[in-house]
Amino acid sequence: MRQNAKYLIIIMIASSQISLAGELVPNLFRAAWGQGIAKEKIHDVTIKRQRFIYINIGLLNTEEQANQHDELLLSLFNDTTFVAKLDRVETFSGNGIGWVGHLRSVEDSQVVFIIRNGKMTGNIVLHDVLYKIGNGGKNGLHTIKEIKLSKKPKTR
Repeated sequence: MRQNAKYLIIIMIASSQISLAGELVPNLFRAAWGQGIAKEKIHDVTIKRQRFIYINIGLLNTEEQANQHDELLLSLFNDTTFVAKLDRVETFSGNGIGWVGHLRSVEDSQVVFIIRNGKMTGNIVLHDVLYKIGNGGKNGLHTIKEIKLSKKPKTR
């Protein structure tokens, strides 16, 4: 049992970053262990799935930090991970930071994160899916929701 716990800790530490071409890409999201999936009943049929996460807010808390982290690993769900590439950083009054970018190797994708007072909201858009990051309300907890965007009807 002790040996398994040791390996689990190693895996958790290793999964907080990923090496791409020799560079470490920091993971913006951490699983909210013990929180499971977002248990609130999903009334919106466009929401495919959701889960609780914590944000590594120190990566984007200031304009300097946001510019320093021009690539971020986005572990949205166990089977859904992307690398976001920074296009620009915007600053807002009241110490707000906007991190605007796109997903590496995904055409017509967009990533927008707004950080203010240790909380983050954001959208990740690609093809017919929207991933919405929202503040979960307590202790730094946030949610990720996968939302199906309406598809255009097929033409013959």
